[in-house]
Amino acid sequence: SGPAAAVNQDGRLNSAGNPAAKGSIITFFATGEGETDPPGIDGRLSSAPLAVPVPEISVILPVYNAERFHRDALGSLSAQTFPHFEIIAVDDGSTDRSGDILNAHAGRDPRLRVIRRANTGIVGALNDGIEAAMGEFIARMDADDFCLPQRLEKQRAYFAGHPGCVGLGTNVLYTDPEGWALIEHRPFETHV
Repeated sequence: SGPAAAVNQDGRLNSAGNPAAKGSIITFFATGEGETDPPGIDGRLSSAPLAVPVPEISVILPVYNAERFHRDALGSLSAQTFPHFEIIAVDDGSTDRSGDILNAHAGRDPRLRVIRRANTGIVGALNDGIEAAMGEFIARMDADDFCLPQRLEKQRAYFAGHPGCVGLGTNVLYTDPEGWALIEHRPFETHV
């Protein structure tokens, strides 16, 4: 069986922030030990096979009409210092050039897989991405987010040093459309 996670009504795996703001809103969920069989994918993938046999982390990237953000979002994921991950972009019925941009990027980065589906909203897109995930951990990122190069490396190292931890968030810097900082959100630094 594949990984499972609950997604709330607004589609966020955490409640921080403005969904229209550009910034990293990140949450990991462990998928459980011993889940090594890839889930069924129904032939909906449109990109190349993975460069690594079994990724440790699956980054779920729901996409809907976000063509203006893809360069930053996908570029920041491709620049990660941690190499053992996959990107699952779930195109939720985009009517802009998002699909073409995702396919072009998948041609340059074989870790990117694209799932196409009719538009039903972010919750369904996230759940389809989670179903297709092969990693031990799920990382969440919106199409208008970007992340620093050591994001996955640092988060994976934290999990390795804290085996009882099942969820992890990060600081978020909200920016305007030109990239100027607006506000920084820092989550609590202790376990709840």
